[in-house]
Amino acid sequence: MIKNNIVDEAIPIFHDKNINYIREEKNGFFSIVSKYTPEYSVQLFNRVAKEITDYCNGTNNVKSIINNLANHYPKVSNNLLKNDVHKTLILLSKYGFVNWKEGLNPFKINRERITKNINDSLLITKTYEEDLKEIVEYLNKYLYKVPSKREPFIKYIYPAAIHNKFLYSEFALRQRIFNQLEEFYIISKNDEILGIISFTCESLNKSKSSFGVILLEYPASNYLKDSINFAIPNLDRDYSRISIGFRSNKKGEIELNKSGEFINSLIQCGFVKEAELLNMYGKNINETIYSYIIN
Repeated sequence: MIKNNIVDEAIPIFHDKNINYIREEKNGFFSIVSKYTPEYSVQLFNRVAKEITDYCNGTNNVKSIINNLANHYPKVSNNLLKNDVHKTLILLSKYGFVNWKEGLNPFKINRERITKNINDSLLITKTYEEDLKEIVEYLNKYLYKVPSKREPFIKYIYPAAIHNKFLYSEFALRQRIFNQLEEFYIISKNDEILGIISFTCESLNKSKSSFGVILLEYPASNYLKDSINFAIPNLDRDYSRISIGFRSNKKGEIELNKSGEFINSLIQCGFVKEAELLNMYGKNINETIYSYIIN
């Protein structure tokens, strides 16, 4: 349960850098489109929500916002105003339009950390928003970088992220993790991260997931099967299908070393070849899709 005093003292800040555009609509409504979370379409807010965002200036805390609105709407009960402000701030946080001073989001749920030993020395851990810094630092070592001597044994990035580096910026990742648009698992040894696996939520089909990032510094056969078998049942969203596509004839689109061993590990987990797409977009790009069906 969220403590009221924690919420009252928290200070929201309207974050216009995440806004593609904001437009006034009829009857005092306004619409906002997010820049870095395209999974969400146009969001429509009423006049009171606009007043709330005006008070999110980095000075007013939640309690003072409620008091200001109470002065403006003296006939409205304090409990109703309080509920409206809380619900609006939760939505604005979810869509990335509001940040919190010192990163203290009072509505964030502190969840129990889930871990499992996947062999004698490796540990897999389900991550949450508080693990963001570690995730960003590790991704920055390997994503979009010139190959180095210490390249991961397997490096996979789903196609949308190849051409949109903002999807794995710190700000965009914070929104994706907070809204469960992407769920990350860290593989570590003696507190050193040696791999990351993530699952993304398909924007048009919320029941379908795809692998987002796979970075593994050990041969996949050593632990990939156990990692996936641990991760899938612990996903927060209820998916019916998880897929991954391997493209060829497009250098740099998807980097995947030792693909044969990796695919064999997927098959051992229950993935099946679902489709082969030939000459995609008329550009001689072929893609093989493997999927895991969840009952």
